[in-house]
Amino acid sequence: MQRFEGKTVIITGSGRGIGKEIALRFAKEKANVVLSSNEALVNDTCKQFKDMGYEASSFEADVVDKSNVRELFDFAEKKYGEVNISVHNAGVITIAKVEDLTEKEWDFNLDVNTKGVFLCCQQAIMKMRKSKKGGSIINMSSQLGKVGAHKRSIYNMSKFGIEGLTKGMALDLATKNIRVNSICPPFVETPMVKKFFKDKKFKDMVLKNIPLGRLAKESDIATLTSQDTGTISLPLNHSDITNWCSDNFPNYMQSTSTDRLLTDQDISNIVSAGSTINCECPRHLGDLIHKLAAFEKYSAECEARNAKDAEIHDELESTAAKSRYLLEEVLIKLAKVEGIKY
Repeated sequence: MQRFEGKTVIITGSGRGIGKEIALRFAKEKANVVLSSNEALVNDTCKQFKDMGYEASSFEADVVDKSNVRELFDFAEKKYGEVNISVHNAGVITIAKVEDLTEKEWDFNLDVNTKGVFLCCQQAIMKMRKSKKGGSIINMSSQLGKVGAHKRSIYNMSKFGIEGLTKGMALDLATKNIRVNSICPPFVETPMVKKFFKDKKFKDMVLKNIPLGRLAKESDIATLTSQDTGTISLPLNHSDITNWCSDNFPNYMQSTSTDRLLTDQDISNIVSAGSTINCECPRHLGDLIHKLAAFEKYSAECEARNAKDAEIHDELESTAAKSRYLLEEVLIKLAKVEGIKY
């Protein structure tokens, strides 16, 4: 299979374990793979990939360091032209009850697991918006981002944070053709997990609750990253879909549409048909709508220099769309009053 030929994929925490397997999966499907880790080991992993004939590059970076993360994404863009897929896999875990955790351990887990994902997402969004081709962002979460676990409160919190971030981003970026998903593995047979299973009682307890009687393998998780994850089943007819959306996304069902109500030709027809009122309102309305529509399009396509800049352009596009929509409504009312058919 060569589904990712010509695509550039960044994978953090890819010197070993799950990250390495994810990178290998993409490399086998002909992607340009950029491996990253805060350990020099990632360079050895990259060499292994190259020796196997795969296109791979490595970059040492700490996901907690904003400038490091920016340099990583700049490196990938300069090397391959653009960033199409970004897998945020770097993570740590501290096993302790809340009352026994130090502040340093607390900060360390949240910094790597949650802040690190946030910083990588920011850079991924900027690169994908810049290419105007969309892309895919995959945040590595955990089953413990959904349920609590003994002595893992800080890990729970960091992964719950990833789940919230992912769900919010998925809605924000859907219209930009950027898909955002998370993967929530159970216990996976990695070097980090193996040390916990030295406790036979704990290992037996975990395996007892797994129908297959074994841990997930790194390759199992790697397979998921190359799929269209996050699929949901929708009803088949229009009325049922409306009800489903209303039940599951009440705030979105109440939101104001900003789709075009009039084509440019419709507006020209209304304006040129004249008016029985003695003023230039129809012409001025038409001019305003044309200008707002042009600015709306410009804002959507304008290149963003950073995350804040992208946010401002999104707000400009949204505001222009709402204003244009309201003026179109007024022009339609005016056309009805004047008996103008368009």
